[in-house]
Amino acid sequence: MILLRKHLKGVDTLLVLLGTILFGIGLAYFVDYYYDINDDLLMKDILAGVYTGSPSGYNIQMLYPLSKLISLFYAIDPNVSWYGLFLCGGHLLCIFLIGKRLVTVTDIYWKKILLLLVEYFILLGALLYELTFIQYTISCGLFAATGAFWFYTSDDSLSIGQFLKENSISILLVIIAFYMRTEMLLLVFPLICVLGFCKWSLSFSKESNLKYVVVIGSILLGMGIGLLSNHIAYGEKSWRNFNELFDSRTEIYDFLDIPNTEYDENKEIYQQVGLSPSEYVLIQNYNYILDKSINHKMLQQIENLYKESGVSYFKLDSMKGLQTVKYRLTHKMDAPWVYLVWVCYFAIAIVMIMNKRWSFLWKISLLFGARSISWMYIIMRARVLPRITVPLYLVEFSILVAILLMECKDIAKDNKPLYRRFFPVMVSSMLCILALGSLTKVIPKVQEEQVRRNVINKEWQSMQAYCRKNPENLYLLDCYSTVKYSEKMFVDVNNDLANYQYAGGWACKSPIEVQKLKVFGITEVETDLYEKENLFFISYGSRSVDWLKVYYRTKGITVEIISVDTIPFESNDTYEIYQVKKIKQIRQIIPLYQKERNDVN
Repeated sequence: MILLRKHLKGVDTLLVLLGTILFGIGLAYFVDYYYDINDDLLMKDILAGVYTGSPSGYNIQMLYPLSKLISLFYAIDPNVSWYGLFLCGGHLLCIFLIGKRLVTVTDIYWKKILLLLVEYFILLGALLYELTFIQYTISCGLFAATGAFWFYTSDDSLSIGQFLKENSISILLVIIAFYMRTEMLLLVFPLICVLGFCKWSLSFSKESNLKYVVVIGSILLGMGIGLLSNHIAYGEKSWRNFNELFDSRTEIYDFLDIPNTEYDENKEIYQQVGLSPSEYVLIQNYNYILDKSINHKMLQQIENLYKESGVSYFKLDSMKGLQTVKYRLTHKMDAPWVYLVWVCYFAIAIVMIMNKRWSFLWKISLLFGARSISWMYIIMRARVLPRITVPLYLVEFSILVAILLMECKDIAKDNKPLYRRFFPVMVSSMLCILALGSLTKVIPKVQEEQVRRNVINKEWQSMQAYCRKNPENLYLLDCYSTVKYSEKMFVDVNNDLANYQYAGGWACKSPIEVQKLKVFGITEVETDLYEKENLFFISYGSRSVDWLKVYYRTKGITVEIISVDTIPFESNDTYEIYQVKKIKQIRQIIPLYQKERNDVN
C-alpha cells in the first residue's frame, strides 16, 4: 500500500512537471521575457558585473544573502542571465508547486489534467503581463502566495518532524520572498499570519501547537538571519550613510513628492539646509550626482523639516481611505483580480452554508480585515501601483483558493449529493470565464507592449553601442532620459563593464557608485565633468541642459555646454552627447536665488 501510494505520488509529480515544462516552453515561444523597469535592470547590472566590472552582492534592493548568492553564479559564468533565470525559474517553481497540490483533489487522471489546465488558464488570464514583463516585487508576491498556499494545503495530521519537512518548502519560499523584497513581504505578512492562525485553529493540541510554533519560529529565524547578515554586510560607515540617504530619498521622491513642487513653495526649508534653487533643480531632475553637498544629512534634514512643517505621514485620512478601499472592491479598476477574489469569497460562503462550518465566518472576516489593513496603508500613503496591488491580490487569491481546495477534497471524499460534488466544477468554471475575459484583453496588450519596447529599446541599444565604441570614456546619463527603456532577459545578453552611469537614481551616492566611478578615474563628478577629457553627459536633445550652466555659475564657475556628437533615433528626438568646458572663474557667487530660478526657467 505504501509502495502504491509512493508510485501514485511519483506519477502525479511527473504529470505536473511535464505540464509546467510545457507551460514554460509555450510562454517562452510566444513572448520575450523583459525586465519590466530599469530598477530590475540596474539590479541585474550590479549582480552581473555590468556596473563595476565584477559581480557584486551589493545590489541595494535585496537582502545581502540572496543578492550575494546570485552574484556568485555570475562569477562562475558571466555570460548566463542568472538573475533572469532566478526570476523565471522561480515563477515556474511556484506554478509547479501549486499544481502539485491541485492534483491531490482527485484520483482520476483526466480530472487532474483538467485541474492543471484550469490553473494555467487562470495564470495566463490574470498574470500574463507580469509573467512577460517581470518585476521583482511581483515575483516576491508570487513566492509568498505559493508559500501560503503550500502551507495551508499541507497535511496537519503528520508528526512534528514530517510536518516540518513537508512545510520546509513554505518556510523557504516565504524567507526568499523576504530577502527578495522585504517591504512587499511585510505588506502581505498580515494575510499570511491570518492564514497560519486559521490552519492552526483546525487542531489545537499540545503536539499541534508545537508543530506550528516550530514553523513560525523557523520563518522568523530565517528572516532574522537575513536581516543580521544584511546589517553586517552594509555595516561600513559609507554604507550606513548611504542607507540613511536611501531611506530619505525614498520618502522624498515616493511619498512627499517634493521634486514635483516649486522651490518657492518650501523656500524656507531649502535655505535652512543650504539648498539653492540651482541645486534643487538637481533633485527635481534626479541628477544629483553632481553635487557632493546633496548627501544623507541634507536629505534627512529636508525630510524632517518638511514633516515638521505639518505634512502628515498619510496623504489621506482613514475615512477617505475606507471609501477608496470600498470603491476599488466594487469597480473594475482592479479587474480581473477583484472579480477572482469575490468569486472565491462567495464560494467559501456557500461552502460554509452547505457544510454548516460556521467557523468560516470569523476566518474570512479576519482575512478580509487583514487585507483591508494592507490596502488602507498603501491607499492612505498614496502608493497604489500595479507592482504593489498585484502581489496583494495574488496572496489573497491564493489563500482563498487554498481554503476552497481543502473543502473540495472533503466534498470529493464524502458521498455527497450531486449538486455538492458539482460545486468545485462550478467554481472552476466561473474562474475560467473571468480568466478568459481577461485573456482576450491582455494578449493584445502584451503584443502591443512587446512591439513598443522593441522599437523604443533601439534607442537604448544605439546609446550602448555608441558608448562601447569609446571604452575609455564615461558617459553620465540624464535620469529622465532613460526611464522608458528596458532589456530582454535572455536575448543579446552582454554583461561586460558598461561605460555609462546614471547621473542619479536610487544607487546614486552609494559606495558601489564610487567604485564604478573610480574605474574611469572619476573622484569628484562636479569638477571632473569639466576637467576630465573622458567624462561626458548624455541627454535627450529635447531636454534643455541650461540648468548645468546655472548650477556651475552658483559655484563661481562659467562653463560652456558643447554638443560633440548626436545619436539619431527613428523618432524625432535624439541623444545628444555633451562635453562641459570651463571658461573662466567668477569671483563672486550669484546670491540672488530668484534670479537663478528665472535663469533656470
